[in-house]
Amino acid sequence: MPGQAWAVLADTGSTTLVGAMATDTWQTIRSGMGRLFGHGRPGRQARFEARLDGNATLVAQAQDPDAVRRSLVPVWRTELEALLRRHPDAEQELRTLLAQLDRTPPHAQHSWTPPGTEPGTAGGTAR
Repeated sequence: MPGQAWAVLADTGSTTLVGAMATDTWQTIRSGMGRLFGHGRPGRQARFEARLDGNATLVAQAQDPDAVRRSLVPVWRTELEALLRRHPDAEQELRTLLAQLDRTPPHAQHSWTPPGTEPGTAGGTAR
């Protein structure tokens, strides 16, 4: 059932995206998500990346970055679920991006695990 699989994938993707904001892996996921949401349209990709950069700035400038990240996760989970419903073909590209981040060398990783999740489970695999 794609709905449940997409929900898990969107959860993992949103946690990874938000967890990477203001970290060494930010540019990698920013570019990948920009391509994913841009659907090959440079103008759309640039607007999306600007939105991501705005969110990353909120995290970087916050007194409590983790609180900002926690508030952003459900927003991006919803965005990713909607993207997967509209463009089922985006599933493989998202999986590839997340796998690429899993292969990031340890010195370049930043781990952020939202409260209530376990590392290595959907929603707890942020870099």
